[in-house]
Amino acid sequence: MTMEKENRKKLDIKIGQTVILEEMNSSLKRLVVKERKVTKIGTKFFYIDTPLHQKDRFCIFTGKEDRHWGTPSQVYLSMKDVEDKNLHYQLSQKLYKLFSGYGKLPLSLETLKKINDLVEADKTE
Repeated sequence: MTMEKENRKKLDIKIGQTVILEEMNSSLKRLVVKERKVTKIGTKFFYIDTPLHQKDRFCIFTGKEDRHWGTPSQVYLSMKDVEDKNLHYQLSQKLYKLFSGYGKLPLSLETLKKINDLVEADKTE
């Protein structure tokens, strides 16, 4: 076992706990969020109640579905975690569009200094 796997922290879940399942709906081509209950917990995987045709095994460290094809589903402990992930994506895309062009940025020098200070502070944490 590698050091990386030994140092990973397991999700804080219990049997019967309600979790949030985010899965790809292939017919709608978008992510769908549902509440599910944890039914079993092992050393590497945990299981949730899903329809019989779906695989219901998830990594106990990451919450990702144990799947080797398609888009794996993801389990979150709360709806706030899902909202935070979506907000992170939206802000990342917004900043990427702002900083990915050519030439000078449409920002003042003071604003650029503040952004630089925030980025440098985040690197040291």
